Amino acid sequence: MKKKLFIALGSLAVLIIGVLIALGLVVRSYLSSEKLKSLIIPRVEEATGRKAGIDEIKVSLFSGVHVEGISLKEQDGKADFVKVREFQIKYSLLPLLKKQLVIKDIRLIEPEILIVRDKSGNFNFDDILKRIKTSSSKKGKSSRTGKDEAGKGLPVSLVTDRIYVKDARVEFRDASGVLPTVKALTNMNLSFSIDRQTMTPEVAGELRLSKLEVITSKKTVTAKGTVNIKGDTIKGDFTAELEGDRINKKIVVTNLLGRPHIRADIYSRHLDLEKFLALMPSAMESKTKGGSKTPRAVKTPERVVRKPLNITAEGTMKVDEAVYKGYRIRDFNLSYYYRNEILTVKPLSLKITGGDVVEAKGDASGEISLKYSTAVEDPVALAKKTAKGYLRARLSEGVIKRSKITEAVALFTGLKDMRNLTFKSAEFLFKIARERINIKGNILSDYMAADVRGPVNFDKKLNLKALLRISPKASGGLASRITKVGLFKDENGWTEVPLRITGTADKPSVGLDPSYLRRGAERQIERELKKRGIDTSPVKNLFKKLF
Repeated sequence: MKKKLFIALGSLAVLIIGVLIALGLVVRSYLSSEKLKSLIIPRVEEATGRKAGIDEIKVSLFSGVHVEGISLKEQDGKADFVKVREFQIKYSLLPLLKKQLVIKDIRLIEPEILIVRDKSGNFNFDDILKRIKTSSSKKGKSSRTGKDEAGKGLPVSLVTDRIYVKDARVEFRDASGVLPTVKALTNMNLSFSIDRQTMTPEVAGELRLSKLEVITSKKTVTAKGTVNIKGDTIKGDFTAELEGDRINKKIVVTNLLGRPHIRADIYSRHLDLEKFLALMPSAMESKTKGGSKTPRAVKTPERVVRKPLNITAEGTMKVDEAVYKGYRIRDFNLSYYYRNEILTVKPLSLKITGGDVVEAKGDASGEISLKYSTAVEDPVALAKKTAKGYLRARLSEGVIKRSKITEAVALFTGLKDMRNLTFKSAEFLFKIARERINIKGNILSDYMAADVRGPVNFDKKLNLKALLRISPKASGGLASRITKVGLFKDENGWTEVPLRITGTADKPSVGLDPSYLRRGAERQIERELKKRGIDTSPVKNLFKKLF
């Protein structure tokens, strides 16, 4: 019995040794460094149309394949598009007897990839995608006509449940400056398979972003989070920092390899909206030789100079407490949509709790749309040109303080209380169109009521008309330059002061509105003539000629 056992064990040992010898022969003959290089490099270069390189390949029966110094060049054959410090493959042993390399584990150590969008809007990988699509189409036709050459394909099963990527560095640059620079440091745990006929990859797994930077000319946002990948769908959950404010962002990207659709929802407990909006790129700025920024005149901002981003997007933005240009805001909410290069924000709502200029409580709501295209010469100028919408604001029990406009009105009229204007209620409608904001509103206080209307250009130029109605008690404080004109009073004895406000928001100029004075003088003369039974038609014709 023992003899038979020894024979069986001996036979098993011989079998194992024979298998190992056979595997060793296969590894030495088939998986040698030079053979693998000659197998891999030409196929990578054929698939991508780029120059590829491998420094060294080490093969071990039990530890697998260890590759060092992988690189894939740019189209010019000089700069690196992708490089990997180390690439490790573990394979199944038994399939080697059939000269099949079945990969079960892949590890990439410190891969780096540089994605560049040139001034024409082309990405530095567009040629690779085009080549792969062309190759897939040819292989599909070959398969349908019975001329498939799968038998000559790689003896490799590109299927694995484990792909580990350590310290991957990804950088995106936009040569036009329209899009921000993005840098990411990440670790990945993925599964991967590829159809050998169509070369269509299937990827699934998780990315952990240990550091993500979004860099513009004005601000840098840092973030970290996780990204889940399944096929052509990406789901991300990020926490970002913007100068002390924390922003949570959930993002879902579908149809990644076609026309990507992005769903991004943003939430923050506290956010400086002015800093957040500063992240928007501005093509109106350029650097001089001394490093300072100067505005660049663009005559045709809508002129197409590069390929557009073929994407759609939608989402929401919610902020519990926000500040904007000194105003304190609560419950800031908006929904946005981006389709066919048109950005629509609808609805937009917020509650105002006070500010540096206007201390009051109230709410505002509205909507806005504009065309934002990364394909044109100046996307920001195009956005300003096409912006349209409205915002309606309602305020109560407040005070307007430290406003240059109210200070200028106070100086001109002699009404000192206008410097810090206390009001009971105020309502304004701001309509945006043709690169200006048309204002229509009213303010009511104990001693004054005002109707304001007129446009303010995006460059802050004013062309406003304000009709002030001053109570009998307060009208005694009016400056003599106004009382000498001969102002009009309504049926309640309130004095009407018609003003025209020009200049800029930073340097306003206030004077009497001549058109109102003309109409008032005309009405007064007509009234007097009617009392005397005189025809008023000649007077009307005279005023038309004079004014």
